[in-house]
Formats: sequence, structure tokens, C-alpha cells
Amino acid sequence: MAVERILEAAAAALGACVVVDDLSWPHGESVVVGLQTRDGAEYVGKCHSQPSKFAAELDAYKRWAPALGPCAPQLVAADDAAHVLVLSRLRAHHLTIDQAVADTDVSAQAGELLRRWHEAQPGVVISGYASRQRARVEQWISRASPGLLTDAEQAFARSQVLVFDRQADPIGVPCHRDWQPRNWLIDDAGILSVIDFEHARVGPWHDDLHRLWWNEWRNRQAVPAAFFEGYGRAMNDDERAALIAASSIGHLCTVVWSDERGDDVFAEFGRRSLHAAMSANGY
Repeated sequence: MAVERILEAAAAALGACVVVDDLSWPHGESVVVGLQTRDGAEYVGKCHSQPSKFAAELDAYKRWAPALGPCAPQLVAADDAAHVLVLSRLRAHHLTIDQAVADTDVSAQAGELLRRWHEAQPGVVISGYASRQRARVEQWISRASPGLLTDAEQAFARSQVLVFDRQADPIGVPCHRDWQPRNWLIDDAGILSVIDFEHARVGPWHDDLHRLWWNEWRNRQAVPAAFFEGYGRAMNDDERAALIAASSIGHLCTVVWSDERGDDVFAEFGRRSLHAAMSANGY
């Protein structure tokens, strides 16, 4: 059904198309396929299962993705009723593991692209940020199935909100919120591009560092150093504390979200990251 909606939206914009490959992630939140027109031009079609994610990604393509120029897909067409996006297809491929975790040039490019993304619109103060984080913790704890979260895990997540109580409300910028190697593509010339904007919204700039901090950057110095050189500046102490606190809360959310979808692998990843944060904080 989703593929049919994609083909209908693509035909309205481009003429008849055929599906040439399946680009979907296993989580099932969206269906993504490669398309080809009769004259051989290639595009990407994406059908969202959740209207909110379709709206977020469409908005991001209209407002923020143009700041990346050719380093992001271009919006070709959108079908609001079907929740379908038709996008240009980048002539690039996913990174190798070595490129993702050790290539300082890739990291520098990722930092430079993120700066351009963050500067796509002026920053705004996020009023009541601490109370929002407190509500976020309680919402996800309440969603957890019985026995999924230990008392210690819940107490730790609640304790992290205290970091925000001690800080001023942060400046919000356009955030990708899934800035990690699986959403980076690289072409044969070594130029990096970025995809997948369905989680994008305004937030503190460190929101886009969470996944890198606990994965590619762990126990490495050269890679984050190259990233921040590309970005144009590093974090100060308050920003680092806020990143650790917000991402720690995010790990708990990941456990609950993954459990709801029966994704045991991602749930275990979230729990490992949560326990790493707890251990670093003496829990």
C-alpha cells in the first residue's frame, strides 16, 4: 500500500516510475524506495507511517535542508494526504565502518555540515527547558511496560533534570536529532552528504551530538577534535554537562521506544548506553 502511494505521488510529479530498490530501515516507521523514470532519472520516494514525522520532514526540507546545498537531497514533490515525499537521489553510498569511526576528514565534514544546518535560521530561547525535560522523563517512564525499567534507572534519569535546573534556558537551533554515520552518505570524491530529516526540530545544538558522544566518539580523541574543528568551536563545560544529561534521558527513552516496537537489539543498545552513563555518574 505504501509503495503504491509512493508511485502515485511520483507519477503525478515525474510521470510513470518503477521501483528499483528498497532503502527502508528495519524499524518500519517509513517505507523508502529508489525510483526510476522512463528516461532513466533516479529519485527516492518515502512514505511515512506517522503524519507527525511526515510533517516534520517536509518542513525540514522546505526550511533547513537548502542550507546544505548539494549535500542533502532536494524536495521534488510532496503528497500531504498520502504522507509521501519525492526526493532527488544523491549519487553517494553509506560509509564503511572505518570511515564512520576513524576518518577525521569525514568527521570534519560532518561538523561543517552540522554548523550549516544549525545556522539555517536564527536561534531562539527555549523557555522552560528544565520543566520540559522533567515532563519528558515522566512521560517515558509512564509508558514503560511493567518491569522494563529498574528503580535505579528511573532515579538516574530523574536526577539528570537537575543539571538543567542549574542552567539558563538554552538557545534553540534547527536540530537534525539523528546526526550519526548511518544518515551520512559519501560519494566517490569523498564528499559527505546527509539524509533523513524526520526527527528534525528546534533544540539545543548539543542534541545533535548525543549519538556520536556515546558511540563513534567513545575512547577516541582525534575524531571529535576533527568534528569540532569543522564545526568551528567545541563545547564548553555547561554544554558538555547538558549533553550528558539530555542524552542520558534519551537512553531511557530509547529503551522504552524499542520495547514498544519489539526491537530487542536497539533496546539493548539503549540500556548499555544508559548504564554507561549511570556508571560514569556513580550509579
